[in-house]
Amino acid sequence: MTHMQTDRRDFLAWTGVVGAGVLLGACADSDSLVAPSSGLVAKKNDALSVVTVRGPNLPAGLNSDTDILKFALFLELLEAEFYKAAVASDILRGKVLEVSTNVRDHEICHVTYLQTALGGMALEQDITFDFTTVLRNEHKFLDAAETFEQTGVGAYLGALPKISDKNIRSAAGTIFTIEARHTAAFRAMNKRKDPAPVAFEVPLSAAVVLGRISPFVVEGL
Repeated sequence: MTHMQTDRRDFLAWTGVVGAGVLLGACADSDSLVAPSSGLVAKKNDALSVVTVRGPNLPAGLNSDTDILKFALFLELLEAEFYKAAVASDILRGKVLEVSTNVRDHEICHVTYLQTALGGMALEQDITFDFTTVLRNEHKFLDAAETFEQTGVGAYLGALPKISDKNIRSAAGTIFTIEARHTAAFRAMNKRKDPAPVAFEVPLSAAVVLGRISPFVVEGL
């Protein structure tokens, strides 16, 4: 094993993404890490990379805690389905598969929390995602994973100051930190020079987030 490989392994362990990881309390029991039937039971086609789930209607703006929860759930559904499809495919190997499986379980936990918080509003429409272009090989997967996670970090950072309810704000802050760890881990596996390149993160507006994810949304925007 080379010195670089050792450094990358140690970094991934430090982020908490490898191994047991950090899950929200609602998913603390690893035996329960399955897609909840209310929202992640998907009508999939044979390609596996195209999936339809039930999700929230996207709000016109982030003007309330409910709007923010809906927007967050939409993004988390995209991430959860992306990792579910990737892990079930044959394109990931070794440490990338191990980390991605752990990240998949984190994202399912995030979805579960947001669905619970929204109740019936979590299941308002069919949303179809198409990951065909980014699940062709491991390299394309890693690029997409890094982009999705970095987008999640910016989205949560942009939304946090707007959240009124302290319990929702606390949960969102927790998810924000996990998304940041995911980003650093995928940057390391992508062999970026610096897995954590900046001292201060940049918040993203809803419009910027939608611009980044819209190429992967066939139905639901």
